[in-house]
Amino acid sequence: AKTELLAKFTPESAVSIPNSTEYYTPIVNNYLTFIYNDKLLKNPPATWNELLDTRFKNKLQYSTPGQAGDGTAVMLQVIHSFGGKDAGFNYLGKLQANNVGPSASTGKLTALVNKGELYVANGDLQMNLSQMERNPNVKIFWPADEKGERSALALPYVVGLVNNGPETENGKKLINFLLAKQAQSHVSELSWGMPVRSDLTPNDPQFHKATETLKGVKTWQPNWDEVEVSLSNDITRWHKVTESE
Repeated sequence: AKTELLAKFTPESAVSIPNSTEYYTPIVNNYLTFIYNDKLLKNPPATWNELLDTRFKNKLQYSTPGQAGDGTAVMLQVIHSFGGKDAGFNYLGKLQANNVGPSASTGKLTALVNKGELYVANGDLQMNLSQMERNPNVKIFWPADEKGERSALALPYVVGLVNNGPETENGKKLINFLLAKQAQSHVSELSWGMPVRSDLTPNDPQFHKATETLKGVKTWQPNWDEVEVSLSNDITRWHKVTESE
């Protein structure tokens, strides 16, 4: 939007979609997750600090902030869970002792957890739920902060209209179609994602599985405008605190 890549456009369903803006609109809801191998770990790590235990050395990996969106989400989630950037980056520096190393891809970590090469990794709810049938040893968890709260960063997919695009009117029709009740009511059934409309509650097994998985977890989202301003510096700081001595 800042570079004028996107045109102003308010979809017909915007009034029923929280966090819709004049330039882009959520189209499928999704959330940051963590996964573990439930055959090798009797229980998932209960807290962030438990992940610092030496038993996770070279058995833990998360995708790289700035390269993978889910990796950037891990950085934001840690900052949120520890109540600020100084405490968050201090924790990420300590966690690096157990981290296998950088990963540009989040999706490939699931198979490594399933095989037991990793005990713990990051992911997102839609991707992990869709992968679990092929990776039966993988389960989803969220570590708790010092207050005992488990929270999940909202990572919605968003849609926008390209400024001065060749098919502007058809682009508007497509966005309106994808956000209409008929399409949104099948999001979970067809893709394991969650609908963005506040006036819809699907009744398919996939939706029930997703909502059951999120039970007891507080979902949240940052002020993305504020995140964008400092993101480059935050990623630079992440590299600094995770560099090998």
